[in-house]
Amino acid sequence: MTRHLRKFLADHPVFTSEDYQRAEPTASPRAVQDRIGRAIKRGEVIRVRNDLYASVPPAAEAHQFMPDRFHIMAALRPDAVFCGHSALELSGVAYSMWNECWAYTSGRREVFKFQGMRYRPAAPPPTLVKQGLHFLGLIRHDRAGVIITSLGPERVLVEGFRNLNQYGGLGEFLESVDALQRINEKLLLRLLEAYDEGRLYSAVGWFLESNWTILEPSEELISSLFEKRSKGPVYLDRSMGEVKKNSRWNLLIPERILRWRENWDCDY
Repeated sequence: MTRHLRKFLADHPVFTSEDYQRAEPTASPRAVQDRIGRAIKRGEVIRVRNDLYASVPPAAEAHQFMPDRFHIMAALRPDAVFCGHSALELSGVAYSMWNECWAYTSGRREVFKFQGMRYRPAAPPPTLVKQGLHFLGLIRHDRAGVIITSLGPERVLVEGFRNLNQYGGLGEFLESVDALQRINEKLLLRLLEAYDEGRLYSAVGWFLESNWTILEPSEELISSLFEKRSKGPVYLDRSMGEVKKNSRWNLLIPERILRWRENWDCDY
């Protein structure tokens, strides 16, 4: 392996031939493909799909190596904003590992699978896009030298209640956001104002006021959420069967979730 190729692979855990071409602008496209092909034969690179490759660390075996899923999605979609359960994982609060990698991105929504992981590009929330607020509440992470972007805790809290399927379901979502350490209250209200859905005010208000979280919301925040709560009863998750009404927040909460939480509390 040449010194140049060694440095490129060290700096690019996942890459495309276009990435390599930019690193060696004097090489022809044919030469780039040949060099990648030879690196694959030597076990220095594995093919993820089509024109997407992963660098194999020196101490790893190519046939056993599993590239980082966030590196794969970021290389595949440079505009990726990790959302859903992937945002929970990047925030360090996910209750469990998941076999799906979610990211907001423009372009095609083609889902593909690699090494048991399903990669799911999703459309950014149209409500925020129309208002020019798609980049509100995002945070950046340095993941082994690769800078990636994900939803911050405020976006996670609001959008989780809107898209529970992206977060592993209601139980997984609640168990995860239960571990959030802090939120920016002004940003949270700004996001809720952008969505302007009474159900979200009810859901977030109920959660923050309950003993489900270590967050300590201000009285001003709870009051603001309460004023804009849903005027009529709304489901927290209609798919989970029997519900119990929380009159304060006009929220219909699945009894399974309430029973599960009671049992979980008894274990501690």
